[in-house]
Amino acid sequence: MAYRIGHLAAISKGRNGVFYRVKHPGSPRRCRPRAAAVEVGSGKLCAIMSRLPLIAAISVVAAVGGAVFALATRPAPEPAAAPVTAAALKQLPEIRLQGLDGRERDIREWSDRPQLINFWATWCAPCRKEMPLLEALHQQQPGIAVIGIAIDREEPVKRFIAETGVSYPILRGEADAMAVAESFGPAFAALPFTVIAAPGGEILELHTGELKPEQLSRLAAVLSALAAGELTVAEAKQQLAESRAG
Repeated sequence: MAYRIGHLAAISKGRNGVFYRVKHPGSPRRCRPRAAAVEVGSGKLCAIMSRLPLIAAISVVAAVGGAVFALATRPAPEPAAAPVTAAALKQLPEIRLQGLDGRERDIREWSDRPQLINFWATWCAPCRKEMPLLEALHQQQPGIAVIGIAIDREEPVKRFIAETGVSYPILRGEADAMAVAESFGPAFAALPFTVIAAPGGEILELHTGELKPEQLSRLAAVLSALAAGELTVAEAKQQLAESRAG
């Protein structure tokens, strides 16, 4: 089911920042500071409200769903598809962030394998929902490197990981992790945000929003074939593009 983006219902300032409320089909949802929940297709995401003026931030949230907020009563059009091709950024940028043990980790540690790099936060419900799927991929496909990058504070991240038993590598940061995500350009407008890369760091796909089981299965099949040498990078890109078009 494809949801329409609702109207901007209210804006209220909380102690830690500005809260944005967006009205959806069904009950409205209140978002955490710096984020607003929006519906895109059958998935959900939390739109980031960082380093943007108020009006620009509202425009970013609207653009993610393929809609324009009129700040009035005009209904929004149907949302666009979430996956974005990596036309501008060809290679993974330099990514050095702290692991949960406090040591700095470099994304190049996993450059010998295809990589699924998932940006998330503990306050992002769609992020939390997809993590068991990512954990299953990590357990079942050791030839694919699953790496989580939390844009969040240390304490809630450590607590969440301890409670859930997520075992794939987790890097973390706040302004520094946000800067890494922003280096992917306009494709990054919300969480969860997932980067798919080939061995060596060539970007294959950027995906905004929650990964559904069928989407993750498609990605896993392509990355597994790439890891086994059954596909070239060019062929993997083509298969991903064809599956999006289909």
